[in-house]
Amino acid sequence: MKKNVARVLSDGAIGGFIAYALISAYFAAFNVLTGHSAWRTLQTLSDAVFASPGPPQMIAFNGVHMAAFLVLGVIAAFMIQELEVRPAFWYVAFFVSTIGFMLGYVLLSLATSAMANLSPTTVLLGNLIAAVGMGAFLVYRQRHLAM
Repeated sequence: MKKNVARVLSDGAIGGFIAYALISAYFAAFNVLTGHSAWRTLQTLSDAVFASPGPPQMIAFNGVHMAAFLVLGVIAAFMIQELEVRPAFWYVAFFVSTIGFMLGYVLLSLATSAMANLSPTTVLLGNLIAAVGMGAFLVYRQRHLAM
């Protein structure tokens, strides 16, 4: 049992970090390609969340962002681990993932479009890249489930 918990936590943390890194790189590249600083989205969002803007607030917002992805990674790793024990659990995993992604997309689109002037399409693409990256890693770690 402890081995399963350790694996879920480690796979979830790595998957979450991969998703965090991908979405961070995506927005940095998006900002540079649109003629802005690579840190524009991070700065704008941290300025909107914290009362006093500045580099410490950017670091704090970045930490919260990474923590959120780590939690999502652990949840995803847990769902995949449950698929190994209960193959019929894929129905639950599919619907929880789909509804969670859609709800997250709507909330993030509303928040970021108001705070950072990002289009919902930009937010959707970033989240899809992060989700695919995390999912690819977790499927790689549980290759026997794909067969």
